[in-house]
Amino acid sequence: MILKSETSVGGKCWGVLRFELSSSTSDTGSPLAEYEERLPPEAILPEEILDEVPVHDSEGRASYKTIYLGKSYLGKDGRVNMIEQGVAEMTQRSSNKQNVILELGEKELFVIDAVSKKLLVQHVYTEISACGRRTDALKHFAFIAGETYCSMAKEFYCHVFEATSAEEAKVILCTIAQGFDRTHLMT
Repeated sequence: MILKSETSVGGKCWGVLRFELSSSTSDTGSPLAEYEERLPPEAILPEEILDEVPVHDSEGRASYKTIYLGKSYLGKDGRVNMIEQGVAEMTQRSSNKQNVILELGEKELFVIDAVSKKLLVQHVYTEISACGRRTDALKHFAFIAGETYCSMAKEFYCHVFEATSAEEAKVILCTIAQGFDRTHLMT
């Protein structure tokens, strides 16, 4: 084990060294054991980030197997508070559930049918006005997107999904929010 540097706060390893060391260490009694039980980096909120590894893989994507419940038409209102209405509507009409792969890239997201591999939904993050979930249905999450950039869109749809767990839904929402923040800062 080679340790090149330590931070001035608490003597913790720098992020990259910690990642390299934790991936090569299988000893449960190691000083890095506290990191083995941590949440995935995409599940950590911005205010919780200290020095974490990136969300996306080497190709700039994060993929999640989830269930797509469909989309709910919202009209001209793409505000975040419309997520509650969209999720409620789609969970009541959930007869057309589809197993999908939700692929989150650097600039856009894709919803791909898990069986046929057909592209169902594609949006760049600048078309997304909000993402979130209801507090009474934590496995369900959604994003709201318009037909063009969200600041110019005249019609919005709420795309609703069901994750395997409330924790996975949080991870996915944090990943979408990162893409949203990253691309909205560029425009």
